Amino acid sequence: MLDKIKVAFVYVPDGIVRNIKEELELEGVELIVLNDEAIENLDKIAGYNLLIVDFSGNREEASKLVRRIRGASKFARILILVQVDQLYILENEYGYYDDYLNKPFKPHHLLYKIKLNLRLLRLLEGGISKTDQFELLSEIANKLARADNFYDTVHLVAKRIAKYLGVMRCSIIVVPDDEKEFIMISTSDNDRLFKMPLKLDKYPEIKEIIKTRRPFEISDVENSFILKEFNRELKEAGIRYICLIPINDINEFLGVIFIRDNRERHLSAIELDFMTLVGEIIGIFFNNSKFLNEMKSISRDMASEIKSMEFTLSKLREDRDFLNDLIQDAIEGIIITNIDGNILVFNKTTEKVLGYSSVEVVEKMRIQDLLPQDYSEDIIEEFNNKRFGSRAIVSMGKKLLIGKKKESIPVMLNAKLIGKSKDFLGIIWQFVDMRELINAQEKLVELTENLEIARKKAFTAALAGTAAHEMNQPLQSIMGYVELLMRRVKEGTLEHKYLTTINQECERMAQIIKNIGNITRYKTKEYVGSARIIDINEGGEDKE
Repeated sequence: MLDKIKVAFVYVPDGIVRNIKEELELEGVELIVLNDEAIENLDKIAGYNLLIVDFSGNREEASKLVRRIRGASKFARILILVQVDQLYILENEYGYYDDYLNKPFKPHHLLYKIKLNLRLLRLLEGGISKTDQFELLSEIANKLARADNFYDTVHLVAKRIAKYLGVMRCSIIVVPDDEKEFIMISTSDNDRLFKMPLKLDKYPEIKEIIKTRRPFEISDVENSFILKEFNRELKEAGIRYICLIPINDINEFLGVIFIRDNRERHLSAIELDFMTLVGEIIGIFFNNSKFLNEMKSISRDMASEIKSMEFTLSKLREDRDFLNDLIQDAIEGIIITNIDGNILVFNKTTEKVLGYSSVEVVEKMRIQDLLPQDYSEDIIEEFNNKRFGSRAIVSMGKKLLIGKKKESIPVMLNAKLIGKSKDFLGIIWQFVDMRELINAQEKLVELTENLEIARKKAFTAALAGTAAHEMNQPLQSIMGYVELLMRRVKEGTLEHKYLTTINQECERMAQIIKNIGNITRYKTKEYVGSARIIDINEGGEDKE
């Protein structure tokens, strides 16, 4: 085992060493810095675990140094620092160094590299033997160390792990300090999915690794007790296997390598140990970059944003429920469709008028099914062609809707386009049932006709009464004079006969005048040709 960790800096500027010296010493690392006559003082650094050589100054001296050190085989690992415009040095010195870092860099980049190489030293001492595993560790370490775009790099790391294990998906996640949610920073099968906050309550397997801080597998997802609430959902998603590897830096838990596959499988103990080392390498990088603070900041911002979104969502639900109640309880019939006519909303008044329930109609029928065949397609075509423009409400006038019993129902129909001009989303159809109005109009016509008849009757009765009164006066005078004349002539004479006839006709006229005076209603009868006259004998009051 490495009893004492020793790191030697050769030709490295004091300012660079000073920026990381304190943190390395806090972790128990022994440091030595040699900038002058380093080759002559190799004995001072004999037995050091890691040698860091800067090639950006005296390249010839640096080259001689690494060759002599490598030849002496006294140093476990050599890390060289190379200017970004002098990468040819890497080829020239190939075989004499173990790792490199491009200059310029930030202090935390170098700190990460140092910790990584010390971790690899421990792996070598522990007996790691598989070349492919060591190459994967080196590849991941180099990708993270030279990360220009952090999220792209982590995505590549996730893809590389997924490829190495042969699994469906590998995600890299970070668990903030509050442990109420986690952030998926990248996933192997989607390079556009990153920095996604997720609720921890829906991932009991991640809650479990947060509790144990140790790697574990779920080889049979369908029958897992931990996932009992989500077995069916995961099965439908095709997930049969889950493995979780902690991302640690020393004893600090930072996140999880979240592995899922569509086959039941099992990693060997060696593979689990290896993946644990991968998690530690990622953890070293997380803790020695600004990334972790960024994630914590994102987590805080996301928590605040989620609360705000939840409040907004709650208000939107309230507004939606209010509008839904308003639509459902409206006295007018309301149907809402998309631009193709598929029915999305069918309110209670519409149910009552057309006889359909909303369950029978919503997302199952089109507005065309409720309109006469000769009109239904035309109106949708007019909307689709934007012939109505962007007017707020389009009046369709009096139309017919087809009820459930195939009856035609007259309505007054209006329509309103939903959405902005050239980007219409749907149509609100609003109508009023015209049947009661039509019935009322018919009754009004009937009442008007009856009123006219009554008015005529009243007029006739008044006219008849007036006429009877005016005619009765002269008739009484005539009948009086006739009676006087009949007293002066002898019976049997021709004069008496004439007067008797006049008197009889006057009495008949008096009866006619009496009948006219009693008229309260009238009835006509046929007269000469096609003419009709009032039957004054039938115009009096009804008799019991």
